Amino acid sequence: TLSRHDDEPARLVLVGKGFARVYRTELLPDSHGTRLALPGRERAAALLSVGFGQEGECVVGSATGALHAFELETGRLVTSVKGAHAGPVHVVAEGPGGRLLSCGKDGAVRLWSRALEPILEHPLLDGIARGLALLAPQPRLRA
Repeated sequence: TLSRHDDEPARLVLVGKGFARVYRTELLPDSHGTRLALPGRERAAALLSVGFGQEGECVVGSATGALHAFELETGRLVTSVKGAHAGPVHVVAEGPGGRLLSCGKDGAVRLWSRALEPILEHPLLDGIARGLALLAPQPRLRA
């Protein structure tokens, strides 16, 4: 997965099975990038999604259901949330007010603070829940 961060300096974050690197676009193609310091178990896992959190940080979603926040400049792990989802995290995106949204194979859409603390109540989550209910198959009555 490749994601672009357009703040200065512009960066690309590339994640895949057991690796994650940050590249400064003005140094491409000569840069080897900065390796993100993955926690032990995640080094063998597929990293499926990347989004941008607080200024200077990116958040990576894993096949293990974890979320990891890293400093873009150094690649240092800032915080992790194991079990953020009960299965792979397919989407990490910027949400309202600088918050983060994540969506996993478990069907859950979650809202997180900038520090990756779960936000359990928010009008956006209520709207998503109502929308998903409308998309759910309706039982058919037979005469």
